[in-house]
Amino acid sequence: MKLGNAVLSLAALVRISVAGKLGYFDDISICADPDGLTTCFDRAETRHTTCISEECPDTKEESQKCADACEGKEICALNCPGNCVSPCGAERAGSQIDCIASSCWNQVYSCEYQHTVEDFISLYQKEYLDDIPFWPPPDKAPGGCSCNIGKVLKKELQIENHLTKCFDNTTNLDGNGGDSDDNDKYVMACQCCAESAVRSTVYDTCPNTEPSTIDAEYWFNRLMDEKDWSSCRSILDDYDCVEDLGYGAENAGGTHKYYKPGESPKNGTETLSNTNGVISTPISGTSFTWDYSTDVHTVIAKSTDYVATASAAVTPASTTDTRSDTDVSQTDTGAGNTATGKSSASVFAAQLWRIIGLVVILDLGLIW
Repeated sequence: MKLGNAVLSLAALVRISVAGKLGYFDDISICADPDGLTTCFDRAETRHTTCISEECPDTKEESQKCADACEGKEICALNCPGNCVSPCGAERAGSQIDCIASSCWNQVYSCEYQHTVEDFISLYQKEYLDDIPFWPPPDKAPGGCSCNIGKVLKKELQIENHLTKCFDNTTNLDGNGGDSDDNDKYVMACQCCAESAVRSTVYDTCPNTEPSTIDAEYWFNRLMDEKDWSSCRSILDDYDCVEDLGYGAENAGGTHKYYKPGESPKNGTETLSNTNGVISTPISGTSFTWDYSTDVHTVIAKSTDYVATASAAVTPASTTDTRSDTDVSQTDTGAGNTATGKSSASVFAAQLWRIIGLVVILDLGLIW
């Protein structure tokens, strides 16, 4: 059992106790089949409890008490026992994706769904990143999150992965002729470009969003502190992050604008909310399949005669989808779903991102 998976499984375990009325949804009446969603989530929770009892009977009670006492604080949760819960949490998160796709198919681009997917990613990481349904969502998706945080997260993970490849690029290192100063400068360039790429991802993907809402400060300071970042100006003058170091590649985050220290745009001021428009028919039809682990999951959409509206207020969370805008049947009602302040879901999202970041540091080379 990897430490990273154990840490993240505890994060997902804590989520249940802090995330609103059902998962990340504070109001499931907005779903096509709210009763079906509740039944499905309950079934996933029952299976999770059984799994914990079978997989780690000696630590179940202690782990649960510790997680409950932490009240969503990830630093506290890191000290909890129960490293065996990761596979169980992964199974539950995958089941919850199925539940939403089936009974809340009209919200698969919402913030709430994106946060549910984050739980799944935190537990499964690389293997199934590209197989997750409706993740990341297309830009300007109907009823999507005001900040495409799924897109941000995926790019940040890709940048982190490329940083490791940059460090290990023996061709560039050998080209320095073994000069330690040149090698040190090259390694610093890898780091400065990664830091700049992460900052660009946050500011350019969600320019109007208050950075703290998506825990941007944590990402900004994770690779290097502000003092080290301030020394990157001359490095970024000397290196082309795209041509020299490859950060422009799609699988490296696809970044083409690189801010230097002191050049970051002004922070946005908006909190997360779901946007205008609704999904009026299931995006993938009445049924579809997706894979994770050794399982093929078949999802059947419920209550497909549901008349969708965008009048209910909902709190922020996270979602995404690989399908194009043309695949979405939508009706723009002109009424957006809004949220003021930080809900428990948005607070937990920030905490989960911190833990994801920790795992990337601990086990970076295994993301892809």
